[in-house]
Amino acid sequence: MNFPIQKKLYFIFLFLITSIQAWSQFSIQGKVQNAEHTPIILATVLVQKDSLLIGAAVTDSLGNFFIPSIPKGKYLLVCKSLNYNTFTQTIALNSDAQLQITLADSVHTLKDVSIDAKKPLFVRKGDRFVFTPNKWVAAGINGLQLMRYVPLVIYNENDDFFSIINKTNTTVYINNRKSNLPRQTIVAMLKALPAENIKNIEIITNPGSEYNADITGGIININITRNVNEGWMGNIQLNTQQSVYNTTQLNGSVNYNKHQLALQFIPFLSSNFNYNTGYNSFAYTNQSKDSTTINHYRRYTVLGGGLNADYYINNNNTLSYKGWFSSVNGNTIDNNLIYHQPSNQSAFNNPLQTYVNGTDHYIYNFGNVYFHHQFDSLNKQNIDVNVDYNKFYQEQNSVGNFNQLNQQGNLIGNIGAYYNHLPQNFFNLSERVEYGNQLSNHVRWILGIQFSQTQVDNNLKYFNGNYNNYTLDTALSKHYAYTENYGSGYTSFAYTISDKWQMNIGGRIETTQYNTQEKNTGISKDSNYVNFFPSFALSYAANAKNNFGFSFARKIMRPSIELLFPGRTYYSPTFFAQNNPFLQPQLYNNAEFTYVYNNVFSIVASYSHIQNAYSNFIVPVVEDNQNKFNSTYLNYGASNTYAIVFSFYKSIINDRWQSYINTAFNYTHYTGNTNVANIQLNNANGIMNWENYVYLNKKKDWMAYIALHYNTPQQTLAAKTLNGISNLDVMLKKTYKNFSFYIYLADIYNGSSKIWQILFANPLFTGNNSFNNTYNRSISLNVAYQFGNRNLKTVSERNIANQDIKKRTGN
Repeated sequence: MNFPIQKKLYFIFLFLITSIQAWSQFSIQGKVQNAEHTPIILATVLVQKDSLLIGAAVTDSLGNFFIPSIPKGKYLLVCKSLNYNTFTQTIALNSDAQLQITLADSVHTLKDVSIDAKKPLFVRKGDRFVFTPNKWVAAGINGLQLMRYVPLVIYNENDDFFSIINKTNTTVYINNRKSNLPRQTIVAMLKALPAENIKNIEIITNPGSEYNADITGGIININITRNVNEGWMGNIQLNTQQSVYNTTQLNGSVNYNKHQLALQFIPFLSSNFNYNTGYNSFAYTNQSKDSTTINHYRRYTVLGGGLNADYYINNNNTLSYKGWFSSVNGNTIDNNLIYHQPSNQSAFNNPLQTYVNGTDHYIYNFGNVYFHHQFDSLNKQNIDVNVDYNKFYQEQNSVGNFNQLNQQGNLIGNIGAYYNHLPQNFFNLSERVEYGNQLSNHVRWILGIQFSQTQVDNNLKYFNGNYNNYTLDTALSKHYAYTENYGSGYTSFAYTISDKWQMNIGGRIETTQYNTQEKNTGISKDSNYVNFFPSFALSYAANAKNNFGFSFARKIMRPSIELLFPGRTYYSPTFFAQNNPFLQPQLYNNAEFTYVYNNVFSIVASYSHIQNAYSNFIVPVVEDNQNKFNSTYLNYGASNTYAIVFSFYKSIINDRWQSYINTAFNYTHYTGNTNVANIQLNNANGIMNWENYVYLNKKKDWMAYIALHYNTPQQTLAAKTLNGISNLDVMLKKTYKNFSFYIYLADIYNGSSKIWQILFANPLFTGNNSFNNTYNRSISLNVAYQFGNRNLKTVSERNIANQDIKKRTGN
């Protein structure tokens, strides 16, 4: 499907850009060289008047620079470069100027500089919180491990991922650009990234309209520093983690930087496992009962790598490519025992075994081409162009047998078998063009358009039979095709009202067309809608210690590809999980108030209203004249959530002990109805994180980390969790020259592994209790080594141009 207004939007956008007249008088251009007449690369040239910066440029690979739009007058010209003396000259400008600047060698030799600042690692800046890891925290760990230490961020041991506290569906950005990577790929990339390469981590709890409208869970933006050393550098890291089974990871990176070109290659290899056990008990309305024991094991390997390339064409133009490829191969064994007690019996029958042996294969390929052009040396006007492609293929194959066992667990006979072949193809292409203009010293304007085209194909084959004799089940086999096209236009104004007041106002219009079709039957569903997403933010700095803020944003949450994937997984002959390809998007309205005191104490209070909300339900279905249960997702109605988060930082004993405490409290009211039940439900729960860094000697090359996390019991539409979930983690780390070593003890007393739940009733059963054990307790050993000459002559780090941050395939 094509948008009839797409070309019109492009023409309107280009007209707005080209109609803006850049006021220009005279220019200064020239060349910077040393005493041997060799061009000096990346020298900084400044034009100043009465200590005010009027213009600036950085020399290219030939030593050339160009500074436009300088009014007539008298100025101070300053030229600087590492290992050279600073050059100054007064110039009277009444026409275009051509200069040649020669810099004299400095007698100083570049050395590594170490600054032990006592400022907090975690501060509030504008619309976001910023965590800056010091070198002792970051030494010898990777980017994913660093997420354990970030305040307001929850690291979930169950799924090896992270999110903003009190937020779901957090989106990850890398260097101010949405990653567009699936969760497992983000994990792999961060495991291959040394934490020392991370400049800071920004937490944006309520993004405005300049960000994608489908970002409902906030943004974690990971800013990675560019290698500022010319030549080769890299690292290699080996990690082994022992729990019930072993996980081993080998990763690293190789960086090359020369003049205008920066390259990075990130290889990754790992052997991993998933393992959990548990049980479910069903009580039916006809007084019968089922009790099921669960044993799930998956071993999988991940092989992949990334390539990042930045080419700085000249002072005003940058071209970048970022790509990632990964392949996952896994083997799964599920062994479940179902005990059935008829209503007219007082004891359970002999167990029925569901034994499933499966394989899975995933291939993911992502690429981004990015171009930045700035119209002037101060980057007051710029245009950014991004083109992303995402190609994802998964194939799940499984053979399942239903066996009758005796009370001793011995096989009596096979009563049925099945074979599933479940492939999925996903492709997305998206384009974005954004224009930014610093209209004045107080106003920044952003204008952009974005288009996205998505195609998903699920050709699902189900076979029934006994052992190797299978026939196609035409009733279950489905061929779903999903297409989506959307276009959006957005604008925002950032206005500095005074030294104390700042305001940001914006809006985004999105038009979406999507179609879901079952090709075998011809059943289809089309949806077309236009939505407006406004945003508003206001901040007030009463004084140096007190900062207040308020923000409002409207968002949309489209179902992830995982939730739209209708592949079926059997837990027993009558109980299975199958997601919903007809699931509809949710609409969010979120308001947030923040208060920060002296960058050590903060409060975030928020209200969120969700329309057309969806959740997981167990739905009764009838197949082959038999009652069965399907665990799936349905749109049910609305929810209203009130939340408050407290964050506190304290440094004691001469900064040898740094402590962070984060607590959150939530109250949610759910309303609506489905074909399962009418919904009126309230939930109240809390979260507490206490994290401590302790430096054990003056050199700070010995460090201990102690963290305690606790979640109270909670109740959602899917289930009521009966127990609190907590974990205690301890780490000891040593750095020695280019090596680092650490030992990490996770979930020492096994408090986060075991979960007791009551799944809510439906018309066919009166109760469903479950227990699950994910075996999170583990011990990890890690060795990291950094190589490359770090004393090479450094080059100036250029800014990644797309500084104004702009999720879908992220599972």
